Parts: sequence; C-alpha cells; structure tokens
Amino acid sequence: MPVCTASVIVPAGIDRTGDYLAHVPHLPEWTGFFRSVGEPEDERYPAESAMGPIQTWAEHNQLPDCAQEIAICSLIHGREEQASLLLHPAGTGTEVEFTVSLPDHADDTAARQQTARMHSELGTLRQLLEPQPARR
Repeated sequence: MPVCTASVIVPAGIDRTGDYLAHVPHLPEWTGFFRSVGEPEDERYPAESAMGPIQTWAEHNQLPDCAQEIAICSLIHGREEQASLLLHPAGTGTEVEFTVSLPDHADDTAARQQTARMHSELGTLRQLLEPQPARR
C-alpha cells in the first residue's frame, strides 16, 4: 500500500495545534477531502467527503517527549480508513507530519498528486494557526 507523507512547521504551540486538529468539525477548513461535518452521533461525526457520505472520528494520544499523535478515522463504504498526524514541539511552534495510505492500485503519479495536495493543505493549516493580531 503506497504511503504519502508531508510535513510543516505551524506557528502555534503543540497543545493548541493538537486540539485544533483533533476537533473533527475543523477538518473541512484545511483538508479538501472533507466537504462538511455534521453534529456528532455516539462520538462519530457524519460528514460529506470526496467519497460521499462517511462517518469520521479522531483519536488523540499523548506520546513521550511532549509529542502527540492524532488518527483521523473514517468509515467509508463500510471500510475503516485512517490518516495520521504526528506532532512534535518545534521551538515556539509545532512540526506536523501528515501521513495517508493510498489504495494498492495507486501508481507513482497518484502518490505525487496526493503528496502535493497534502503540502497545500498543510500550508492552509499553517495560515489558520497563525497568531491573530491583537485588536485595538
């Protein structure tokens, strides 16, 4: 199964970054796969995605050395799929490593396209987590 990984340093601390990423309703703000997210039902969120209607949830774990891992899990056409986000402190910011698995039939072109999308999405994430200027 081909795997794609992209990373970025975001200008927010690891706790703020982890809380933002683990909150399923935020997914459509930074990822193109998710179109919209509804109200949770039994800790799972109904969502509209590039694959049609799905159920999605997040599993957020603390790791050694102040790292965090977030699994974005989705039930798509009866099959569970997962993307992972690994967070590490990086100065005053956070390094976010985003990994997704592609279907077995995906070729190198599909992997390159997916990786490019992930880099773009992480750029959006970085902008969303920029500190906001204080209002006067």
